[in-house]
Amino acid sequence: MNATDSATNYEILPAEALVEHVVRVSAGAPICLTSSFQTEDMVALHMLRRHLPDVPVIFLETGYHFKELLAYRGSHGR
Repeated sequence: MNATDSATNYEILPAEALVEHVVRVSAGAPICLTSSFQTEDMVALHMLRRHLPDVPVIFLETGYHFKELLAYRGSHGR
């Protein structure tokens, strides 16, 4: 963490600004998103993909997914 980071209050940053900041300070470091594909995960993924269109997504199996989601994941997974 540098002086700029320590002066930043992340709790008051708008979500888009926070995502942009994380991408900027990561500067080429590997980034991925873990997701159980719940509503809030999809919003975070949408914002992150604006900056990193090919960001890898690691699926978190919670045991509470609809069969349609699992079928979608199966047809689009790696």
